[in-house]
Amino acid sequence: LHGEAGYAPIEAKLHGMRLLALDFSGLNDAMTEGDICIQTEGKSAEDVVEAIAASIEAQYRQLKSTVPAALQQCMSSD
Repeated sequence: LHGEAGYAPIEAKLHGMRLLALDFSGLNDAMTEGDICIQTEGKSAEDVVEAIAASIEAQYRQLKSTVPAALQQCMSSD
């Protein structure tokens, strides 16, 4: 998560990382496919935190499912 100022989002993108931002963070122009934008309107702080946690867990599970295949490719190329 990051505010409106700073280079952290740009740096993250340069390193191929995904962004996770709140809808009012001002990062709309930096967001691309695969990034996570958490909607906050009408939600309590607890709802927002739960949405962040659920989004991170979903990304983790998605990425984790791709790792074994990638490892198998590396091992078979030796």
